[in-house]
Amino acid sequence: MVLSIMRTEMTFLFQEFKVFGYLRQQWKDDRLAGKLDKTITIKGENINRLWLPDPFCYNARDSNLMQPDSAVHSKVSVDVQGNVLYTKGSVLLT
Repeated sequence: MVLSIMRTEMTFLFQEFKVFGYLRQQWKDDRLAGKLDKTITIKGENINRLWLPDPFCYNARDSNLMQPDSAVHSKVSVDVQGNVLYTKGSVLLT
């Protein structure tokens, strides 16, 4: 799991730290290997048709990790070997 940080904000009065970025998760699903003849990219409501892990952040007071993929910038790419790359726009408040 990788979090690519795009922008951060700090509020010293409330001692808050807000991170805007993209959470990327990658895994291999052998059930998808050999089923495709090219890499496909899935966006929006169609992402819900695939199995996806449930990411969470222990130290975050608030996040959008549990919001539906149609509400945030998300996409899933599946290649011919069954490698899955899940990218989700994320906001974490710690």
